[in-house]
Parts: sequence; C-alpha cells; structure tokens
Amino acid sequence: MNSSDIYCSKLRLSKQYSKLINSDKNWYKIGGNLVYDIGLDYHVKLLSMDPKRSDTCSAAASMELMKKLPLACVKVNVDGWRYNTLKNVGIDFFYDNTMDLQKDTININGLNNLSLGRAKNVKNIKPPFKKCCDDLCNHIPIEISQKLIESNKYIAEHKKNRSDSKIKLR
Repeated sequence: MNSSDIYCSKLRLSKQYSKLINSDKNWYKIGGNLVYDIGLDYHVKLLSMDPKRSDTCSAAASMELMKKLPLACVKVNVDGWRYNTLKNVGIDFFYDNTMDLQKDTININGLNNLSLGRAKNVKNIKPPFKKCCDDLCNHIPIEISQKLIESNKYIAEHKKNRSDSKIKLR
C-alpha cells in the first residue's frame, strides 16, 4: 500500500517485505520522511513521528491483516481509516526510525487535492517539520527532482481547475 503522492526509497519494498516475512510483525511504519512542495520548490524533513499516529509515509501490512479490513468506499484519509480500523483487530507494528528510508522517501505536495493543508505546514516550518538544507537531488535521482521542479508550471492551471470545479473538496 502506498499513497499516490509519495516517491519511495529504492530500499523500501525489500526492507519492508523482509521485516514482515521474517518477524511476527504485521505492520511496518517509517518514522519520518521528506516533504517537497512543488509550488514552493522547497522541501523539509518530517521529523520522527509518534509511533501511535495513524498517518505514516509508505506503510506496509501483511496480507493476513489486510484481509480483516471491511469492504468500504473510503474517499478521504484512507491511510488513517485503514490504520484506525485495523488497530482494533490487532496491529503489531515495526516502527522503523532509522534514516535509510527517511532520507529518500518524499511526500510530494502540490498537484493533488488530498493534502491541501500540507503547503502551509511546509512554508511555516514548525515541529514536526524541520528545515532541510540539502538539494532535492541529494535525496532522489536528479531526473526525478528535475521533473518535480518542472511540474511547477502546472500549479497555476491546477489551482484554477480546482477552483472552477463543481466538486466539493474537504
């Protein structure tokens, strides 16, 4: 499971798979990550999060646990709903607070309608966010960082389409 607005570390799948297969854990949480805002062309570190928070970047879960989810149509806060629903049936999570996945796993903000408040949090840096002094290409491949930077030209059109839309967003 992965949100559509995340660039994942190349180590993610193998590390999470290994931990879930070779332990009694059924949920894997990354303790923090980077957040890049396309419109601001700026990124910050999301510091280690409280392990009990329902939201997390690039979570993974065992198939046995996922089969316990009820069939439901959830449109908003899917990650939080999934976590909060499953914690009642027994999440036993591994909380990865090492830096190997955190330094190159990035939440992308700017072209979706899912994380509308994240830009404010990135712009006005305060905990759990911290300024990141590295260039984005120090965290992810340069061709990916260039595509993200170039996508800024679509922000104005996206905002206009969103404001003209008859669809009510949260």
